Amino acid sequence: MCFLKEQADLLIRWLAENLDGPGETISVKPSKHKSVIGAKTDKGFDLILEHLTEIGLVKKTAPQTFEERRM
Repeated sequence: MCFLKEQADLLIRWLAENLDGPGETISVKPSKHKSVIGAKTDKGFDLILEHLTEIGLVKKTAPQTFEERRM
């Protein structure tokens, strides 16, 4: 079981490995990406995403679909 800090670290690492470069955006979907951070639910994934947004490590942009979260 992952703790919140570890889950946040895992998401930041995944973003660093999968973004094309600084200032680029990427689509993340809880149904697909919650396993990357060890979240069991979409709410758990969103909790980590909201935390990283609040502290300024990620910036959300308008989603393409309801499920999609753009960063």
